[in-house]
Amino acid sequence: MVLLGGYDIEVKFGGVTALRDVTLEVLPGKIHAIVGPNGAGKTTLLNVFSGFIKPRKGKVLYQGRDITRIKPHVRAKIGIGRTFQKTSEVFKHMTVLEVVMTGALASIKDSVIDIFTSALWHGPYFRKEEEIREIAEEVIEFMELYEYRHRIVGSLPYGLQKKVDVARALAGKPKILLLDEPMSGLTREEREDMARYIIEINKVLGITVVLVEHDLSLVYDLADVVSVFSFGSKIAEGPPAEILKSEYVASAYMGKATI
Repeated sequence: MVLLGGYDIEVKFGGVTALRDVTLEVLPGKIHAIVGPNGAGKTTLLNVFSGFIKPRKGKVLYQGRDITRIKPHVRAKIGIGRTFQKTSEVFKHMTVLEVVMTGALASIKDSVIDIFTSALWHGPYFRKEEEIREIAEEVIEFMELYEYRHRIVGSLPYGLQKKVDVARALAGKPKILLLDEPMSGLTREEREDMARYIIEINKVLGITVVLVEHDLSLVYDLADVVSVFSFGSKIAEGPPAEILKSEYVASAYMGKATI
């Protein structure tokens, strides 16, 4: 059964077509990589999957349910987690623990206002605030961020900020995690470190991963399935050993040589 799928998706920004009749299905338990040159539509598709962009046509199904018109925060609550290319300005003045706790809110059914208003008075939602903190602390341990938990996110090196964003998304207890260039701007050592976390998220935690990434050597090592995008269309899909060695794909991918 398909976990998350987009079908005949079309997105336009003014007169520019960002996605053209794209169909992509993500199977549960897999690491599904999306690759392609800048402007190919990769991030746009993640935005459609996570609800930040509504397609001009087409539909999005999650566990067989049509979620095309469902808002992003609702998608987070039903199990679709998301990271972003750049660490958000919204979180730069918060501590690591506070940021990860905001992610944990997605796993709690009650509203943010109910939880925190009641928590101030040790009311019936006080235990929810404690539950949120416990979830956040567990994720911080998993991502090896404990020594930074009370540090302001904006004061951390860029590589650590990227880890915090992954931790925030993980705290929502997603069934599928959409990672938008989690290794961009990282050193080789940091990229290898992030690759290890992605494997553990998938294999240890059992979370399906959709990965947008430019480093084809890492994609080759990580992915079960690779989809290649060019000019808003999906031009190839299959196992990395087959797809990333294709001369056709290499030619479309900005003239880069195959692995």
